[in-house]
Amino acid sequence: DLTLPNFCRKISYGLIDILTN
Repeated sequence: DLTLPNFCRKISYGLIDILTN
């Protein structure tokens, strides 16, 4: 289920993962 907070959180974690890679 993609609620808005979870969606934003997943995007944020995705960006952090890319930046810290």
